[in-house]
Amino acid sequence: MPSLTLVVALLAVSVSVLPALPTVAQENRFQTIANLKRAQNQARFAGERANGGIAVYRTEPAMHQAVGTEGEARYEDVGDAWIFTFRGGSPQETAAGRYSIRTVVRVDKGTFKTTIVSNERI
Repeated sequence: MPSLTLVVALLAVSVSVLPALPTVAQENRFQTIANLKRAQNQARFAGERANGGIAVYRTEPAMHQAVGTEGEARYEDVGDAWIFTFRGGSPQETAAGRYSIRTVVRVDKGTFKTTIVSNERI
C-alpha cells in the first residue's frame, strides 16, 4: 500500500499548487463591471451630444475614470437600468474645476439605449 499513499500525497500537493480558476460569480462580476463601464461611456457620449459636442462641452473627470476608482461617476442601479448624474461645462470651466450644467442620463442594461432624464444649468 505504500504506492497508494504516495499517489494520494502527490495528488494533494499537485491540487494545492494549481492556480485558482475564476468562479461563475467572479465572471459575472467582471461582466457587470464591463457593462457598467460601457454604460458610463454611453452616458458621457449622450451628455456631450446634448450639450453641443466636445468642442464646446466637457464632462467632469469622473466620467472618464474607470468604474470603481476614487472620484468615480455617480450612478444608481435601478434594476433594469443605470442612472448617471454628472456635471460638465465649457472646456475652460471644466479645466478649472467649475461646472455649469448637471446632466442625468438613464442607460438601459439590456440595450444600452440612453435617455436624457434632465440637462440643466447649475
